Amino acid sequence: MRVRPPRSLVLRRGSVLDTYPGLGLGNYLFFALRAHIERQQGFRTWVLDSGLNPRWGEALPLLVPLLTGPRSAAFRRLRHIPQYFHQGYGSDFTRAQLEQFISEVILSARPPQALTPDLVINVRRGDYYVDPGLRKIYAFDVPRYIRQAIPNATNGAPTGWLSVVSDDVAWCRRKLSWLADHAEIVTFGAQTPGPVGDFWEVATARTLVLGNSTFSYWAGYVSQVLHGSAHLGVWAPAFHQRNIDDGTPWQHDPRWHAVPVCLGPE
Repeated sequence: MRVRPPRSLVLRRGSVLDTYPGLGLGNYLFFALRAHIERQQGFRTWVLDSGLNPRWGEALPLLVPLLTGPRSAAFRRLRHIPQYFHQGYGSDFTRAQLEQFISEVILSARPPQALTPDLVINVRRGDYYVDPGLRKIYAFDVPRYIRQAIPNATNGAPTGWLSVVSDDVAWCRRKLSWLADHAEIVTFGAQTPGPVGDFWEVATARTLVLGNSTFSYWAGYVSQVLHGSAHLGVWAPAFHQRNIDDGTPWQHDPRWHAVPVCLGPE
């Protein structure tokens, strides 16, 4: 028979922010930010690692101490996921707390040395458009959104090098070939293949057009901290998901430029 530790002992051993299998880097970073904030306040807080790709632990080694496995979590208080997933900019965290976390945890791992595009567009496809249930929640007319964002992001003139980073590069090549009219050079896919390379390609650019994904949002946050006053701007869809707050994103930095989207078919 298993003997459970007294509740007071569990609380002294800290608490764990719950997650579930299938969450990607962006969601984990919001949980980790919450744990980092609470540790700064003197609490013992971890994030349950329910299946984060190990490559992220290798790429961001200071993220790992904020995570804990199911076995360790059994002896700590498990805190269930709130509706907004600890993602409310200005409510769940302040700009100062976000920038401290980025400086201490994310940018402690130096971005790989690579050429930096003048403008990066991050297109989120994947399960948002393949899974029927997720498509009903997250999908919108991506080409139309980018057509609206590009004139402002490029100041109405062709840019030098435009990089399109996506989890579906083939789709981008088919649907976004017209971007050649807005740049001297257009490339599809990050210089370093894979999700880690994708993240740094977006996060190291000074001008960004983001998708409605937490991966995109974090790349935008990091880019602003990395470049500071030399940062040129972030354009993001004025939409995150249909089933919360009529689609209004709660993760956006107020300095970003919100671009209306069409929720009809592409």
